[in-house]
Amino acid sequence: MPKTLTRKQLWTRLKMGLYSPLARQGCDIAEVLLTTGMKASHLAQLRWRDVDFEQNIVRIPADHAGDVRWVMFGPYVEELLLVWRGPVFSDDALVLGPNVAEVLDAAERQLRKAFELYDIPGVNFEVIENTSTKYGLARPAEAEPTEYIM
Repeated sequence: MPKTLTRKQLWTRLKMGLYSPLARQGCDIAEVLLTTGMKASHLAQLRWRDVDFEQNIVRIPADHAGDVRWVMFGPYVEELLLVWRGPVFSDDALVLGPNVAEVLDAAERQLRKAFELYDIPGVNFEVIENTSTKYGLARPAEAEPTEYIM
């Protein structure tokens, strides 16, 4: 099982997202993990109040040491988040909705199957997280948002 993806395999994920509607959710979640440096467990805890659309940054929940991080997100992730949010939402609602464990499980299965179609077995969210770290794909925010309220 791979610990990280190669650069070539990273490009494969883009093809999968474009051409495989069955893998769409898994690829979308993987893209958020790759570009923000979040772990799937962080995404599972993420609430809409943690997302600042004006400054395009997201607050990653505290880790075991109690540290909170802010990272930037690009236009593609912004578009995904806006679709996930929908027109009616609560700041306290989870980004992935109330059935977050089911959503993540289904998305990870989709992702694994999609990569297997490209002869890259064993890809899961942990591999995606490790790849983000290896290539430094997450961009830390330069500052916390000016109007953030907890």
